[in-house]
Amino acid sequence: MKVIGAGFGRTGTLSLKVALDQLGFPCYHFFEIFSTHPSHAKLWIKAYKNGTLSDWNEILQDYEATTDWPAAYFYLQLMKQFPEAKVILTVRDGEKWYKSIENTVIRMQKAFPGQFLSRLKYYSIWKMDQLIVHQGEFNNLIEDKEKTIQVFNSHIENVIKNVPKDRLLVYRIEEGWKPLCEFLNVPIPKTLFPHLNDTLTFQQRIYEANKIAWIYIIVTLSIIFVLFAWWLI
Repeated sequence: MKVIGAGFGRTGTLSLKVALDQLGFPCYHFFEIFSTHPSHAKLWIKAYKNGTLSDWNEILQDYEATTDWPAAYFYLQLMKQFPEAKVILTVRDGEKWYKSIENTVIRMQKAFPGQFLSRLKYYSIWKMDQLIVHQGEFNNLIEDKEKTIQVFNSHIENVIKNVPKDRLLVYRIEEGWKPLCEFLNVPIPKTLFPHLNDTLTFQQRIYEANKIAWIYIIVTLSIIFVLFAWWLI
C-alpha cells in the first residue's frame, strides 16, 4: 500500500481513484465492492465492529491505493499497518460538499423502489454503508446539515493533525495533475485529468436503478397475476 485516501466521499474520490489508476497505483474505491468484491462488505463490517483488522491485506492485497469510504474511515489503522504509505486528503467547501451529499447520498437513501431492491440484492453492502458511513461517521444524523458539516470539517482538522506533514497532501480535485504527481514523485500525464461521478451523473444512476426496479416489480406482479388467474380457471 503506497497511498491512503483519507477524504470523505463526494470530495472527488472517484476522480482521484481513476487518476491513481492511471498513474500506476491500482486503487480501491467503494465501487470496487459493488463491481468486483461484494464479499469484502463482511470484512469491512468486521473491521468496524472490532475497530480494525489484524491484516488489512486480507482486503487490499491487490491494491496500492485507497480512496473513499469505507477505507477513509480507517485511515489511521491503515497508516499503522502501512507506515511508508502517503496520505491524500481530498477537501472541498463544506456547504458545497453537503449540497452534493444531499443530492446524492441522502437522495439515494430515500429512492424507492431502487433502494428497497438494492437492500435485498446487496444487503451486506447496504449494512456496511449504514454502519461505517451513516452510524460511524455521522452518528445517524446525516440529514442534519449543521452537524454533518461539523463532522466534515472536524475530520479535515483531525487528519491534518494526525498525519505528518511530509506524508500528507491536502488536495482539491480541481488542482489536477501537478500537485498530485509532485507528491507521488511520478511524471505528469499528457492526458486530461479525470472528472467523474458529479451530482448529475450520480442522480442519473439513481434514476436508472429506480427504472429497472419498477420494471422488475411490474413484471413480477404480472407473472403473479397470470399464475393466479390460471389457478382460478
